[in-house]
Amino acid sequence: MWNSLKEIVRIMIAPVIIGFSLIFSAGEVRACTCIGTSLDIAMLSENIAILTLQSVEEYGPGEKGSQYQGIKRARLIVKKVFKGKMKAGQVLIFGQGSTGLCQWVFSKAGIGKDSLFFLNKNDYVEGEWRPSICGRSGRVESVVSDLAYLEKLPAVRGKTRLSGLVTFEGDGMRPDGTPNGLANVTITVEAAGGKKYSVKTDKNGFYEFYGLPAGKLKMAPVLPEGYELNMVENAVDEIEISRGELRERYYFVKPKK
Repeated sequence: MWNSLKEIVRIMIAPVIIGFSLIFSAGEVRACTCIGTSLDIAMLSENIAILTLQSVEEYGPGEKGSQYQGIKRARLIVKKVFKGKMKAGQVLIFGQGSTGLCQWVFSKAGIGKDSLFFLNKNDYVEGEWRPSICGRSGRVESVVSDLAYLEKLPAVRGKTRLSGLVTFEGDGMRPDGTPNGLANVTITVEAAGGKKYSVKTDKNGFYEFYGLPAGKLKMAPVLPEGYELNMVENAVDEIEISRGELRERYYFVKPKK
């Protein structure tokens, strides 16, 4: 029971840790900690799209405003739609958020950059989009797991998926905003009956399985020489997955001393 609890906690906090690092490095600073959202829940969003920050509007001379970096609002262009009624090329106006209220904020440094947004009607307030940062929205270079799934739709819709990252604890993002993961790590999964599956992590430390059988699975990373697991929670090597579930498992590693 204790091992199961540790696994749940780790799976919940891993996206939060990774997400915060990415947001900060993207030039869109957010000082708010949130509980992670599963991809299953995020996929219920009414609109899922990649948006490009085109410009920001600053407060003019004599105008009073206390928003982050003196920015009043931002103009974004829809680049690609995965779900919803938005159209490529459509202009969306986002109000400048507040870090203290866990709202998405913009800066000049983000102009020209793409972000993946999961948006719902309650994010649209008084003619402007004001999404919360407490979700899975993020710069495209950081949300590699979600984009890998979305880019495969509709072929993988309804399929069981197990995915995650093998990443360095405490240093989750590279300077370019991509996950600071460990490449070429073999992830092994053993299903009931002894059938085994394996994949290797990509350059970002990302991996994914599709079509695994439902039930209890044993899994573990096979780390290259010179690395070891960094968190005691990683000792848990058994998870239970339901048919059609989108499940995540993160491993944190460190160089051996």
